[in-house]
Amino acid sequence: MNRIKELRHEQGWSQFKLAEKMDCSVTSIAMYEIERRTPSLSVLLQLCELFNCSIDYILCRTNIRNNIKIDMTYEDLNIINSFQKLNCTNKIIIKNILHALLIQQELDEESKK
Repeated sequence: MNRIKELRHEQGWSQFKLAEKMDCSVTSIAMYEIERRTPSLSVLLQLCELFNCSIDYILCRTNIRNNIKIDMTYEDLNIINSFQKLNCTNKIIIKNILHALLIQQELDEESKK
């Protein structure tokens, strides 16, 4: 299963137009859409660029169109992992502490000005 036809329709492109953009035949596009031919990795990467989505989205492995790049350290991920293990009460406590720390930090920064 793939979303090539759906993504092409979103752009208002014909199979001919997509084939033209990808420098391939209309037959190839039609075969990809009806899943008679499997797109190569290079074709999938081209499709990702054209449709601004991930390979997993094209192949229906996820409903998330784009992966969001988040700049996190390993330590940040460990903190999030630990937070997820807390019960609801402790999560609320941590959220309140974070909120208070951020307010204090903001006040400290303003007083330095």
